[in-house]
Amino acid sequence: MKTLSIKKFFVLLSVVILAASCGKEDNNGVSNDNGDEPSVFDKNVVAYSISVTKKTQLLSKSTGDDDTSLPEYFVSGDYLEVSGDGVSGILTLKKGCENQSSVIFEGTLKLADGTTLTDNTPLSVTLKNTSNGNDGKILSVGEIMKAATLEEAYQKYSSLTATFCYGESDHVSLVENNAFVEIKGRVGEQSVTVNSQTYPLTDGAVCLAVADNTELECDLVPGGSMTVRSLSKSTPIDASNEITGIFSVGADKIVRFSKSNLQYDKNRRKFVFADNQYDYKGSSEGNIIDLFGWGTGNNPTESSASNAKYTDFNDWGAKVGSGWRTLSQNEWAYLLGARHDAEAKNYFGYVVFLSNDKKDTLAYKFGLIILPDDWIVSDGQYILLEDNTYSVEEWADMEQAGAVFIPATNEQSFSDTKKIMYGSYWTSSFLSDAFSLRMQITHSYREFNGNHIYGYGFSEYIRSNKFSVRLVKDI
Repeated sequence: MKTLSIKKFFVLLSVVILAASCGKEDNNGVSNDNGDEPSVFDKNVVAYSISVTKKTQLLSKSTGDDDTSLPEYFVSGDYLEVSGDGVSGILTLKKGCENQSSVIFEGTLKLADGTTLTDNTPLSVTLKNTSNGNDGKILSVGEIMKAATLEEAYQKYSSLTATFCYGESDHVSLVENNAFVEIKGRVGEQSVTVNSQTYPLTDGAVCLAVADNTELECDLVPGGSMTVRSLSKSTPIDASNEITGIFSVGADKIVRFSKSNLQYDKNRRKFVFADNQYDYKGSSEGNIIDLFGWGTGNNPTESSASNAKYTDFNDWGAKVGSGWRTLSQNEWAYLLGARHDAEAKNYFGYVVFLSNDKKDTLAYKFGLIILPDDWIVSDGQYILLEDNTYSVEEWADMEQAGAVFIPATNEQSFSDTKKIMYGSYWTSSFLSDAFSLRMQITHSYREFNGNHIYGYGFSEYIRSNKFSVRLVKDI
């Protein structure tokens, strides 16, 4: 039986924020594209201005908390430090630009003797503000700063820099060189490990500013949450309802899967998630159901065989909570067949339930295992089905590392020597008023020749059929 020791790694990547020029009409007559005609008389000093736009930043502290807005506006004390070969200078925030999102920085550039500015002269700028402790320092690999809050981390340790050529008038790109992370409410080991250094949680939380492209190791457990902030978007993780792995479902679309299949509690009149990824009822009867007619988010107990009852798609995810939705056929197809190393990152396997002495198999669950984008698969791994068998403890390690299990929610034994197991999952796609598309996983075994046949595919079905639902959330 396979033994795995897996930890989840998050890689913090750089993100670009654009800063567009305001144009000459906003520069009070100061030109930034003619280095040969400085507007001051000192031959070694050139007047210069640049327009910068700052993007709105949002941080999701944890599930249920209000979003906290990082400073959208430039504030008093912000300045740009300019450097280049024989060039230096300080550009200060133009008077009246405080608390605005699009501003002008202006000042002078000092030239060393023999230095001449042309439109091809390379320059770099760093945004700083000494009044709030931000010296614009780019954290080196392995360097980490602790802060009481994410806002404090951003204020003190954000590092926005740009490299461009003198005379550029369209825009300048400021690149975030540090990243920020918050971990809250973890159970068990109250710590997070970054670059092999462990940081304890204080009052159940820790906020860190880290160097870009840093590997952060954090084993989330139910009830915990982590926010990795980039300048483009926040990626909050609710470990009680989401698998931490990130999965591509399109060329520019990534998602996380719900922690398990969707269920509906009739007594409570509420959608819920199954306790575990491998759990399923396989039923549309009883108090807890997990097989639904197509698009019945507005009426999960609909049992009519008339397609007139299923004309419109009402996504179950919209009834579960903000952000949840159902994958389309194209998104399933991209995930399983078109993303990078797709063929190596989905395979079939079992979760087995063993006796206390680990000698007897009490039960097993079969399903499709899908590995996240950042998983590195070694050659020859997961080829034989019998090798893809995990104890509950081993699967917990896989899940904690971001792996998804799509259970075969229907099972039918035809004889002792022939067995077919399959699971049918609704997509959000449809062909006509009567037919919609399902994604099916299937496995058949014939003992007389020892053949295992398994795969996945798509087919059209009458909408009144009852199939399983697995939700995702865009990030």
